[in-house]
Amino acid sequence: MTIYKLKMVMIGDAGAGKSCIIHRFIFNMYNEFGNATIGAQFLTKEINSCKLDIWDTAGQERFRSLIPMYLRNASIICLVVSLDATNEEIENQKTMWLDFMDRHNTMMGNHKKIIVYNKYDLRSDFQMEPDERFDCSIVISCKTNYGMDNFSKALDDMVGLIENATINSFIKPIPPSSAPPQTSSTNETSGRINFYSYLPTKEYLSSMKCNLL
Repeated sequence: MTIYKLKMVMIGDAGAGKSCIIHRFIFNMYNEFGNATIGAQFLTKEINSCKLDIWDTAGQERFRSLIPMYLRNASIICLVVSLDATNEEIENQKTMWLDFMDRHNTMMGNHKKIIVYNKYDLRSDFQMEPDERFDCSIVISCKTNYGMDNFSKALDDMVGLIENATINSFIKPIPPSSAPPQTSSTNETSGRINFYSYLPTKEYLSSMKCNLL
């Protein structure tokens, strides 16, 4: 039975592969010739006792003014960047989107950021380093399905951590009101919990700390 409801928003430049990632994640399907998203599309997926509402936003600049509307009350922001670009271009994309999120931070409230480097099939020599500006970093190829298991695990882990952290502003209970009480797994001493960075080896090589408070 679904107990919790969380909202995730996909952002990133046009052509980064946001829609392809979500369709691979939900339907295990890949469409290389899919149409560009206009405005946004909405999908849902249940993860354990959580209903994850996913808003896939358009990357074209002319639709960018609409994105803040979708970011409102988001629990998870997933930034997708394409590896068919230079390291400098990738870093510029990350900085631009982080600045965009900072400008609209008051609309989002408490949220977690994931960065997904897509199209690893085009650049298998890419070496990812964990970025402390994000709570989770993942390298994937939506086309070949490489790393999608890590993407799924990252969302599973993040949803589980959010549920167990009992952050009322981060978790939206769904009726009925008889839902079982939440329990906390947060370290009482530090108030912090562990999360991981998913690297091209499909195994995390470094542990990252993230605050849920």
